[in-house]
Amino acid sequence: MELKEKILKLREDGKSYKQIEKELGCSRSTISYHCGEGQKEKTYKRRRKQVEMYPWLYKQEHFIQRYKNKNVTYNSKYFDREKLNEYLESIDSCYLTGRKVDTSNIRSYEFDHIVPISRGGDSTFENLGIVTPEANRAKSDMTVDEFIQLCRDVLENFGYKVTK
Repeated sequence: MELKEKILKLREDGKSYKQIEKELGCSRSTISYHCGEGQKEKTYKRRRKQVEMYPWLYKQEHFIQRYKNKNVTYNSKYFDREKLNEYLESIDSCYLTGRKVDTSNIRSYEFDHIVPISRGGDSTFENLGIVTPEANRAKSDMTVDEFIQLCRDVLENFGYKVTK
């Protein structure tokens, strides 16, 4: 039985939102969403308005959803919407390539774990890097130093001299 059906069944049995919340371990907003009249439409409109205000909101939520089930500590203070919005407004280029990114266009950039989760990094604001999609795929789960070394190796393989 799906969550929605369980909620509706418990509600039919006369349970309060608080009792359903305790029994199923879900939030009151989830219960209200399934039980209230017109809640789906209200949620949809609110979500559309939020995405218009914060175009990166989908990326933030995807980032959190993707890593929250992998024993990664998530605390909302790290991804405070206003803090993240201010940060994104101050960004104009990829931290790896220096290529320009348009943070109002969610397809022009991605969030990157500067220190990869697989290497002990975490999903905190301090470990968040804004990168072009191509750079993010190339870096994969490497550290920044490993990525730079890979880039050096590729350039030298093709006859370029790399100095720093």
